[in-house]
Amino acid sequence: MKTEAQQSKPQPVLYILMRTDLDSMNPGKAMAQAAHAANQFQTVIQTYQDKVKALYEQWASESNGGGFGTTIVLDAGNEVLIQEFVETARMKMQCVAGIVTDETYPIQDGKVVWTLPVITCGFIFGDKNNSKLRDLLDILSLHY
Repeated sequence: MKTEAQQSKPQPVLYILMRTDLDSMNPGKAMAQAAHAANQFQTVIQTYQDKVKALYEQWASESNGGGFGTTIVLDAGNEVLIQEFVETARMKMQCVAGIVTDETYPIQDGKVVWTLPVITCGFIFGDKNNSKLRDLLDILSLHY
């Protein structure tokens, strides 16, 4: 059983909300988009200070110098849902959150490949112990 101190200690986690309604989003593309989300998060977090920065530093130290911590990829469905989750986390929970738009996402139409700007995923960084964040994300399943 966890002590009260263990329960109150923040557990930083980066959630990646993957879009799964695109037939063209094969596993390789999804992994690339998740990498884009993690890289975008690493850039955005640098503008934060205070408690958010301390939570990030705790997260980044989990990998013994690797600069990354717990990351969970969730099946978020479509771009509208991703936008809603990200906006809710950002506005109501003051989480670091963002939308990933791949400006040159390839979509094949017969023999022609078009490159279009497409929202592919989003990210939310916060404390896994935050009950509001847990309640928000509990309806999503793990991406597989």
